[in-house]
Amino acid sequence: MKFCPLHWNALREMVIAKGMGDLIRMHDTIAAIDVPKPSVVVEELLSQDYDPLAGAYWALMAQALHFGGDYLLFSKPGDGGFYCPLCEVEIQGLEQENKAGLAQNWLEGCTDSVLVYCRENNLLSKAH
Repeated sequence: MKFCPLHWNALREMVIAKGMGDLIRMHDTIAAIDVPKPSVVVEELLSQDYDPLAGAYWALMAQALHFGGDYLLFSKPGDGGFYCPLCEVEIQGLEQENKAGLAQNWLEGCTDSVLVYCRENNLLSKAH
């Protein structure tokens, strides 16, 4: 499971647009690789300053697994590619609720939560 370029860029741009760009420490290459072992991720995140992009990324991954199921962790049948959790969310929104935009809603909600965390912990300049 990994984000497709469209959703990765949307998440990154949303974090930046909400004024958290200076806090980003996560490199684009981390999101482009297979999901690493959780213990490695936790060690890396705890050893650095808080990164809102990483926080949002892993929150969305966890939410997708919770609501979508563990099939997301396996290769796609047929092409052997990876599932993008937000592409799957969008598909489910169209199939179950007959409406587009569910992935966008998840992105907005998650980045709003990360923004609240950053504000509550005085991680942002007073301008944000």
